[in-house]
Amino acid sequence: MLRIAVVALALLCGPALAEPYAQQQDKREHMAGSAALTFAASLVLWQTDHPVLYGAMLGLGAGLGKELLDRRAPGNHFSAADLAADCVGVALGAAGANIVLTRRSISLRYEF
Repeated sequence: MLRIAVVALALLCGPALAEPYAQQQDKREHMAGSAALTFAASLVLWQTDHPVLYGAMLGLGAGLGKELLDRRAPGNHFSAADLAADCVGVALGAAGANIVLTRRSISLRYEF
């Protein structure tokens, strides 16, 4: 999972280097927001059967919803690049949550 996140991040950041700074900053914000939302949602949902999956669905749903709303706003448009940045953020957030939740379950197992 972590390898996928690293590869996705590299694929996103490569072409972004040719973009103007404002667009690069926008992609970073999309990535960071999706990562934070996915990570937090996964930790909140830790008692469910698949917390990381549910957190990832929530993070990606929020990113897709934002892009669909952008499409309807005057002077704005749907951006596949922003959605790609959201996907990278979801992958990073899910990888981080998976690491935290895996270590948490191991440490809880030995406390009893």
